[in-house]
Amino acid sequence: MLSRITVIVFILLVFAAITFSVVTGQNDENTTNQNSSSQNIKSQPGQCVVASQPEGNQKSQSLNPELPTIGVLVVDDVLLTEVAAPFDVFGKHDANGNQRFNVILIGKEQRPYLSEEGLTLVADFSFSNAPPLTALIVPGAFQMQEILEDQTIVNFVRKSGQDAEYLASNCAGAFLLGKSGLANNRKIVTYVGGGQVLRSTFPKLKVQNDSNTTHVIDENIISSNGNLTSYISALLVLEKMTDKSHRKYVESQLYLNRLKKWNGELE
Repeated sequence: MLSRITVIVFILLVFAAITFSVVTGQNDENTTNQNSSSQNIKSQPGQCVVASQPEGNQKSQSLNPELPTIGVLVVDDVLLTEVAAPFDVFGKHDANGNQRFNVILIGKEQRPYLSEEGLTLVADFSFSNAPPLTALIVPGAFQMQEILEDQTIVNFVRKSGQDAEYLASNCAGAFLLGKSGLANNRKIVTYVGGGQVLRSTFPKLKVQNDSNTTHVIDENIISSNGNLTSYISALLVLEKMTDKSHRKYVESQLYLNRLKKWNGELE
C-alpha cells in the first residue's frame, strides 16, 4: 500500500514539474517576443515611432563646428516666407555637393511657433542655448508691436547681432533692429508703406524710400521689404559670405531665372 502511494506521489510531482516548466517557458517566450517587438519598432527603418519628450526638453540640432552658423529668429505670427527664404538659400549645397552652412531656427523658448500663415515651426534652439552666430536674420511678424515690447527678444537680437559678422532684416524686422540700436546711423528699408512709421519711431535710422527700394546694403547690415524679397537679402548675405559664383549657383538651384522670365500672365 505504501509503495503504491509513493508511486502516485512521484507521478504527481513529475506532472507538476512538467506543467510548471511549460507555463514558465510560455511566459519567457511572451516576454522575449515583447522585447523583440519593442526592439524591432525602434530599429526597423520606415516606421514612425513617436517618443514623447517633456515640454522644453527637445533635442537640439547637431551642428558642424567647422561651418558658419546662420541663425533665423522665430516668433509667434512670424511671416513664413521670411523664415523659409534664408533656409532655402543657405541650406543649398555647393556645386560639389558640400554643405556650406549650419542654418538654425532660434526662438525665445525651444518650442513650436505658429506662423501667420498657419504653419507650425519648431525652434532648434532657445535664446539660452543658441550657439554663436556668424549671421543673424530677423524676419517680420504680424504682431510686431508685442515683439518690440518683449525686452528678452530685443536683448537677444542686440547681443547676437553685435557678435555676428552679418545682420539682416526682412519686412518689419527692421523695427526690431531699430529697437536694438544696432542699425543707428545705418541705411535700412522696411515693408512697403512702413517707412514713415519706422522713421518716426526710430529717428536715428537712415530709412530709405520703400516705394522704390527693394533692398539696402549698408556694410554688414542688409535689409529688404520682406515677403519674396527676403530671397534677395538672403542671396546678398550669401554672396558676402562666399562669392558671386556660389550665389549664382544657388540662384540656379532655386530656378530664379525661371521666375525672372515669368511675365505674370497665365498661359
